[in-house]
Amino acid sequence: MAASGYSKLTPLGQSSPNCPYCNKDVVTIKGYRDCPHCGQTIHAMRRPYDGAYVMLTDYDALRCEEQHAIARGRHDEWLQERLRYEAESERLKDQLGQEPTDRQIKNSLLEHDKQEHYLKGEWGHYRNCIYQQADLARFDKDWRAVVELQSEVGYLDAAGPTNHGKFNTREAFIAPGCADCMAEAAMAIQLSIEDLESEFLQVATVVKARVGTRVQPATAWRRVKAMIRKHYRRWVENGEVDAWWSN
Repeated sequence: MAASGYSKLTPLGQSSPNCPYCNKDVVTIKGYRDCPHCGQTIHAMRRPYDGAYVMLTDYDALRCEEQHAIARGRHDEWLQERLRYEAESERLKDQLGQEPTDRQIKNSLLEHDKQEHYLKGEWGHYRNCIYQQADLARFDKDWRAVVELQSEVGYLDAAGPTNHGKFNTREAFIAPGCADCMAEAAMAIQLSIEDLESEFLQVATVVKARVGTRVQPATAWRRVKAMIRKHYRRWVENGEVDAWWSN
């Protein structure tokens, strides 16, 4: 879709718990999910027009992203990034001989950004690219990729990434979203906590060698595990998940 230059806030989507494609009732969602009736992807987000939490089609979700950029005064940046997306889409189409998926396009752009941040020692930005890749995998329910990517994020968080060519453990903080996604993915593919630990340690060992941090993988895992335990217990207490980890 070409960048539209759209510059006015409008009431996108619908606030009722109905699919924006087929208009049938669906459970109120957060983020995104496929409609159980028509199979189309429903996006749920707050629109900048009035802050209402609404259900959106793919097309309106893109428009909503643009309106958020307008509301933040960053519309020009959004348009530039959209043009970059479309150029990468054309490049991949020529390379693959078919239309690339949204995830393929975004992953390719993120890989390019990651390489730049790696060379500059911008570890915070580098980490954020990996987190975004994990979110793309989560959108596709590619749970194995989510575990691998969020394990890398968790290790980097424990090392304290900065954008000044170094790591600082005094600034280390395990993002709750990282722990949430790791637990969600592990439950989806029925990994035990021991399996999850094994996956994390394998990934962290590779990352440690790649970026040259001093934090040991086992030390990082203890911090990540504590955050997972905190959020997992909250889910159980709220009745959101069945018993998965009883320790």
